[in-house]
Amino acid sequence: MPSLNSLKLLTAFMSTQVITQVIALAVGLIVVRLLPVEQYAVYALFGALVGAAAVASDLGSSGSYLTLVSRSREQEERLKLSKQTAQLRSGLSLISVPIFSGIFLWVTPQIGWQSSATVIFLAIVVLLQASAVLNRARLASDNKLGVINRADPFAALARLLLLGGALTIVGYSGVLFPIAVWALSAAILAAWLRRNVAPIENWPPALPSRAMSNIMLPLLPGHLYFILAGLLPVLSLGSLGATVDIAGFWALGRLAAVFAVFTPMLNLIVHPYVSRGHDERFAQRSSSIIGIVVVLVVLLVASGWLYPKLWLLALGDTYAHLDAYVWMALLVPGIGLLSAVLYTMAVSSGETGRQYLTVPAGVAAQIIVLWMSPIIDIESAFHFAFITAGAQILVQFLLYLRSLRLIEARRKGNVF
Repeated sequence: MPSLNSLKLLTAFMSTQVITQVIALAVGLIVVRLLPVEQYAVYALFGALVGAAAVASDLGSSGSYLTLVSRSREQEERLKLSKQTAQLRSGLSLISVPIFSGIFLWVTPQIGWQSSATVIFLAIVVLLQASAVLNRARLASDNKLGVINRADPFAALARLLLLGGALTIVGYSGVLFPIAVWALSAAILAAWLRRNVAPIENWPPALPSRAMSNIMLPLLPGHLYFILAGLLPVLSLGSLGATVDIAGFWALGRLAAVFAVFTPMLNLIVHPYVSRGHDERFAQRSSSIIGIVVVLVVLLVASGWLYPKLWLLALGDTYAHLDAYVWMALLVPGIGLLSAVLYTMAVSSGETGRQYLTVPAGVAAQIIVLWMSPIIDIESAFHFAFITAGAQILVQFLLYLRSLRLIEARRKGNVF
């Protein structure tokens, strides 16, 4: 049973994450209502590329760090792991920034000089997020969730106030304005987290240690595939010039913010909690987490099916005609959350072998869905996302069952 102090920390963390995501949702809805459809499509592409670059600049390093540091007892070893992870992420960020900047320039040549300004902001946000993710993991490993509890809502509130206050003073300023505010809030969060951890060298870039590689390498194909799968719907619509559909697809995606409150918990609470259970309590702890998330996803998707108009009130009249897609817009990230939970369980157990199977399963599913229904509008984009997510969760579930079997064998053989 968790201690009273642990329950207090968990309650505080969940409360602040709910507040943070509510504020983030408010910011997203302001931007949805503020920008014309064409400019919101540019904002959507920016957000999609920032998300993809965040995965590319991590590639499982933060999860590997948490697994190793949670099982480490020596402070010197923990600092060494922090340094190795920081140097690895520096190299990954330097590689990912020019790649995703080039993609943005390729898809959006029509916005002229603003493209150059936008890719500068993209680079800033990606580098700041890389710093914040690592420092979050370091704070979580040291049980300093209080720092995160203060930093997250403060940065989110600063973004809301900057956006709302400036709009009140200067009025509408185009797509670069909310992007600049995004970068500024990312800087505030990164600075807050950085000042609460011991300084470490993050230069020069370095390859992962052998222990990290053993966890990361089996996950690499899945990460690369995830990046491609996440970008393909937006890039496909963008290449067709379907700005209205890009805007609608991304606007509906804002409704998925209801799931985002749980994502930080996976790395900062669930991962250490399951890892610290070691082999003896892994099955019990992991299955209870999975059961809770399944119930949550079912309830939210059902609400989108039964009451889509209520969800669309948040997006305004521009997107009021998209009620048929609300349940899909909730189902896809719901399945994604479940897949992320199963993935977290695998990393927590240290049994990351055969994660590469997510790639051929996902590719096969994508080939089938693209052959049957190419991505040409919102509906086909959601079909693609759903089939892809379904293939991913099936493989992740089978790998989770495999990790349970391997852990049981490890216990019986007294191999720890």
